[in-house]
Amino acid sequence: MMRAAAVLLGVLFAGASCLADGAGQPDAPDRFACDALKAINLTEPTGAPVRVAEVGILPAAGDQPRLCRVNGFIDPQVGFEIRMPVTHWNGKLLVT
Repeated sequence: MMRAAAVLLGVLFAGASCLADGAGQPDAPDRFACDALKAINLTEPTGAPVRVAEVGILPAAGDQPRLCRVNGFIDPQVGFEIRMPVTHWNGKLLVT
C-alpha cells in the first residue's frame, strides 16, 4: 500500500507540474490544470483502485500560497489529501 501511495504522489505531482507557471489570482488556466487532475486514471500506475473525490484551488492565506487541493481514496481504506502550489513550486515533495 505504501508503494501505491508513493506512485500516486509521483503521478499527481508530475501531472500538476503545469500549475507552477501561473501567477496572481486563480484564473481559468490554473483552475483547468487543477481540475484536470480529476480525470487522471491512477489505478494502473499505483496497482490499487484510486478514486479522486474532490479537486479545487485554495486561496492564498498569510504566507501560504494558492494551492491545488486533491482529496481521494486508495482502496480499500486509505484516504489522502495533497496540496500543490499553483505558482512557484520548487519541485520538492515532503511526505509526512
